[in-house]
Amino acid sequence: MGYSSETLYEIDCVQRMLDHFMVADRDHDQDGSEITDLGCLEDNDVDLIRNSHSLTPVTMVANLIDNYLAEVASDVNLKLEKFQSLVATVTDFSRSNDDGMYRAIDIYISMYS
Repeated sequence: MGYSSETLYEIDCVQRMLDHFMVADRDHDQDGSEITDLGCLEDNDVDLIRNSHSLTPVTMVANLIDNYLAEVASDVNLKLEKFQSLVATVTDFSRSNDDGMYRAIDIYISMYS
């Protein structure tokens, strides 16, 4: 793949990085580590974060990918198979909620209606 890609975004590159991350995360012994440096936040914000879905690397990547999907969904040259592949790579348990994914799907569908 070179610079002559038909899409506006490097979907294949992001897919490879995401695949690599998911394999590395799967192979890594899950020790339950979370982001613990919350010193710059207010006390009530810290409580809100700790009571919400854990801020693990997987959940942060899932959020990042959902935002990326919403961005690339407006590319009319993005093939459905590539879009589906990115959506499916992030496992369901990785997402704290599905709002970002559904937003991206809505944008993608609106481009073809």
